[in-house]
Amino acid sequence: LAMLDAPHVLSTGYRVYTDPGELQKKKFLYLGMPILVICALFFAFSTSELWAFRFVSYFNIYHIIKQQIGLIHYSNAKSDFQTKLCRNILKVIGYNFTLVPILMWHFSPYGARPGWIFDGDLLLFPSHQIYALLQAIHWAINFFVALYLLNHVRRGNQLAAGLLVISAVTWVAWYGGIVLRFDGESTAMLDILHMIPYLGLTYFVYKTSRVATKNNLFIRFYLPLVALGFSLAIGYSLYTTHNAGFLGILCVAIITGINVSHYILDGFIWKLGGLNPSVESWLFNKQATGQNITNYFKK
Repeated sequence: LAMLDAPHVLSTGYRVYTDPGELQKKKFLYLGMPILVICALFFAFSTSELWAFRFVSYFNIYHIIKQQIGLIHYSNAKSDFQTKLCRNILKVIGYNFTLVPILMWHFSPYGARPGWIFDGDLLLFPSHQIYALLQAIHWAINFFVALYLLNHVRRGNQLAAGLLVISAVTWVAWYGGIVLRFDGESTAMLDILHMIPYLGLTYFVYKTSRVATKNNLFIRFYLPLVALGFSLAIGYSLYTTHNAGFLGILCVAIITGINVSHYILDGFIWKLGGLNPSVESWLFNKQATGQNITNYFKK
């Protein structure tokens, strides 16, 4: 996971800092926001390290859920499953496969559960009744969505293979990893499901935005991310181990701030509808215009 976690966070920089046009469009967001985030986190960690990390943990959960739902929509981009009702059903599938297992984690009465980033960062409220209700809601939604999809196919329509794959893997990673505990009560499966597609998506958009494709472009893309990730990890270890004061807090704020900035930027740099032409160009295999994509998603 170490070879994926830091690179997937840092790869956001390729989308916003290596493209002068992109950087110019939202200069304050890309340059000012990370500084404000680091300053806010420095104050938060100085006040209460526990609650600061709790904030980061829950923001991370929100970020991963939204990104997973985004991947589900991306996988469906070229299908005929594009009415407003269909897109709402995709959202229901996404939240049912991600948010409901997270809620079940919080209300699980079955033994001690690990934390999200560290033990004790989640606010857990064991309850047999709420846990059973969430379980019933999850399977009821699965049942009705399955009926709708089967009826969609029965009428001669098709479902994108990528949508089926992403949806199935999402369920296995989240419901299996959290509720059924396929992965030893850890979040390794959903972490991998989150990191690998993100790195791949960032790389292909990065590659598409280059006028001339260079040899070994992936190596040039990936190795700097690994090197920078290890450098930050070493710096974090040194300063937090030997400096409990100002420098230690500042180091934690910077490292955490890079992650939180990644969460915030993701809400802007992957949106479709003419907002990110380089992403749409890769996704639709054409030089897409904002008007064309906007109309496409209003079908």
